[in-house]
Amino acid sequence: MKDKLSEKEKQILLFISSFFERNGFPPTVREIGKGVGLKSSCTVHYHLKKLEQKGVLRRRSCKPRAIELVMDEFVVQSSAPGSSDGEGLVQIPLVKDVYYVNQKPVFEEVETLLFFPRSLVGKGEFFAFRVPDNRLVSLNLLKDDYLIVKKGETLFCGDLGLFFIDDEVCIRKVRDNQRYSEKKKWWEIDFWDDRYSAIGKVVGVWRKL
Repeated sequence: MKDKLSEKEKQILLFISSFFERNGFPPTVREIGKGVGLKSSCTVHYHLKKLEQKGVLRRRSCKPRAIELVMDEFVVQSSAPGSSDGEGLVQIPLVKDVYYVNQKPVFEEVETLLFFPRSLVGKGEFFAFRVPDNRLVSLNLLKDDYLIVKKGETLFCGDLGLFFIDDEVCIRKVRDNQRYSEKKKWWEIDFWDDRYSAIGKVVGVWRKL
């Protein structure tokens, strides 16, 4: 984040994300105050204004439950109050598309937020990407599966990743060393193939049943 968050601001963010996960809508100012131990609504408004200034949430003044969490570089990582090991919820944005600008990935519009325990995904920065079709059934991926991608992770043989090639995003698997004698599948790439620019490593798949 551009500005470091105070412990109370972290508590407020965690409460908002947890409340939204449980109820499907954001909390009111009074509910936030009760949840984080602030008796004054003015104090809650003060902290929310600071969070707005730091670019991690937006509010619409005309509605009581109009709090929207905003991602700094499309990721907000929330830690439980008092936790030193980074446990808690991770908010992972489902991005609509990814572009490559000035040698860096640029993420288009966040469609929704997915919530996962830190213990499940580990440390790092993540985003989710929707599988566009059923062409990757050989990799056990189906249309509309959500790939959980760790940004900037180094990929090795056997890893599944999200890549850029010719200004397009693609899902590819780095070919295993022991399979070089076999014919390469269309969804495989060689480790040394510099035509591909790695966006991140796929560390999980989330599927609606």
